[in-house]
Amino acid sequence: MKNAKAKAIDDAVRSTQLMEALAKRDREIALNLLKTDLSLIQISEATGMPVEDIQKLKEDQK
Repeated sequence: MKNAKAKAIDDAVRSTQLMEALAKRDREIALNLLKTDLSLIQISEATGMPVEDIQKLKEDQK
């Protein structure tokens, strides 16, 4: 029974790590796209990030 519980915990940790890595990748892509002439909406569509989050990234870069 411990093995199943340990596997479930390990799977949850890996899933969380993957989600964090994907979010970091999306932020990096958004930051690079902010250097182009793309609109916030276009960047949102390309990354799947909310426009509000991209706007915050843009403001944080100033």
